[in-house]
Amino acid sequence: MDISTPIPPTLYVAVGAILAAVIAGFFSFVNLISSKENKISEFRLSWIDGLRDEIAEYSAAVQELVRIEGLREIYHQSTKTELELEQQWFENSKEAFQKAVKTMSCIQLRLNPEHVKYDPESHEAILMRHITSSRDEFNKENYHNASKCCIEIREAASHLLKSTWDTVKRGESEYRKIRRQAWIAVKSGVVVSAVLSIILIGLAIAH
Repeated sequence: MDISTPIPPTLYVAVGAILAAVIAGFFSFVNLISSKENKISEFRLSWIDGLRDEIAEYSAAVQELVRIEGLREIYHQSTKTELELEQQWFENSKEAFQKAVKTMSCIQLRLNPEHVKYDPESHEAILMRHITSSRDEFNKENYHNASKCCIEIREAASHLLKSTWDTVKRGESEYRKIRRQAWIAVKSGVVVSAVLSIILIGLAIAH
């Protein structure tokens, strides 16, 4: 361009419009990622609360079965027949038994089998092993041993819950990457805008 030729005002407008469109588009993308991040964090928090409640309910249900099991000796000292004793045991233990089966299944369904398979030393895999051990004892009607497994279940769950909570606090990896890129883009945009402004102003003064 001949330096003696005046710079048309529309050039300033065009440059400004392009920069504004690029910046607006980029931040729309960042907002989209941020919204997705918030929703995933909500799901993680809900998952944490659900797992914590289900483990507590399972432990309580198994403890109740242990307590009812301990009453069997007292039942056998009564004058009731064996059939009557079994019916009484069934009625007394039915609610706790159903709750234990339900919550145990819910806990297992919350865990990702792919994570367990490919990372056997992960908190998730360790928790699954203890849940499986407790279920095996439960199915053998050895409720006392199933209750002992609950100690390991709670220990393994505490590490998994903390790890998940730390992920919520830090943010998803994709979000953290986009956030870093956004900060770089903002700084780069400021520098580019400043350089363009200086060039345009310099050209305007030269005319």
